[in-house]
Amino acid sequence: MVERGPGETAAGEFPQNSQGSREELLRSAEAVLLAAGGEVPLRLLALCLGIPVDLAGELVRVLAEKAERELRGYRVELEGEKVALFTHPEASAAVSRLLRRKQRLSRAALETLAVVAYRQPVSRQEIAAARGVDPESSLRSLLEAGLIGEERDATGRTRYTTTREFLIRLGIRSLHDLPPLGRPREAAVGEGRAGSVRGQG
Repeated sequence: MVERGPGETAAGEFPQNSQGSREELLRSAEAVLLAAGGEVPLRLLALCLGIPVDLAGELVRVLAEKAERELRGYRVELEGEKVALFTHPEASAAVSRLLRRKQRLSRAALETLAVVAYRQPVSRQEIAAARGVDPESSLRSLLEAGLIGEERDATGRTRYTTTREFLIRLGIRSLHDLPPLGRPREAAVGEGRAGSVRGQG
């Protein structure tokens, strides 16, 4: 049997002292993820909790199982080396009603976001043709909100795509999970992770 000194733990083993008990670590991890309002690198979570990275990964898995078992309104996902909280799909209707009331993106921005989401990668000219108006202001709002990003095609033209943050806000894993085109886009955007969609009007 391997003897360990005070405060030492084996890989994947939760410390049992009063300052770092499993329950306290779970509560602290949940608080960090809620306060972050987005993805948190696993290394940063470990740093905030004062534990090794491998233990932080195990903590995230336990937190995810606990949230599902206790029917919490969110789910915890670890993708690669990043962790995020999402609203639970079964709570999406209630969250949607809240976010529609608190919605900060203008209708023009939401319409522009829908064009980008369903036609990406798409140029500014193509967005203007689809909407019939200059999308400059809406694109700026969406870029500031982190919902879209820019990339260059082979000709050097700027094209717009949705971001990982967009998927998180929508509460989906990939673009294949986007709702059908016939569904109101405002409702779709509102059914994402807890927190309002930020942007300019």
